[in-house]
Amino acid sequence: MKIKITEFGDKYCPPCKKQAPIMKKLKKKHPDWEINTVDIEKNEELADKNNVKMVPTFVVQKGLKKKKWEGGPVEVDEMEKIIQRM
Repeated sequence: MKIKITEFGDKYCPPCKKQAPIMKKLKKKHPDWEINTVDIEKNEELADKNNVKMVPTFVVQKGLKKKKWEGGPVEVDEMEKIIQRM
């Protein structure tokens, strides 16, 4: 089952800066997952489409199921738990 994680952030957001190395660890641990980071200033349309009101915001899609949450940073093990519960 395909897993896709999108982190919406901003280059001026301190929690987003802390999230960057965590996302790199997650990509390394799960190379089969599609993991993306979107700068909301550069891609306002996609942020609006996903109703992003604060950063970081995470959108996780597992098959047809989709989950969104705001706040962070979120550690690798916590993301894995969220995905397992989906």
